[in-house]
Amino acid sequence: MEYEVIGEIFEWRGPPPFYFVSLPEEYAREIDEVKQELTYGWGMITCKIVIDGREYKTAITPKDGTYFVPLKDEIRKRHSLLVGGQVELTLLLGF
Repeated sequence: MEYEVIGEIFEWRGPPPFYFVSLPEEYAREIDEVKQELTYGWGMITCKIVIDGREYKTAITPKDGTYFVPLKDEIRKRHSLLVGGQVELTLLLGF
């Protein structure tokens, strides 16, 4: 499954802070239909994200009726992504 995502970067406070982009609810509903085939536990689903042609492995997390795509500091800094700013990425599930 592949999705084009444009979303706002937000910070989830905790030790240490984490940064995410929330998937649109329509994508979350589609993913929920096949999540049992993709999850490796706790609803986490392995995936790849592509930002500006660079590919990163990660896992989306279910939260508040959608899924959160994590953005490691390395990724944010490499692409000059700021909290509150927009990011455009491709999400590829099941990797």
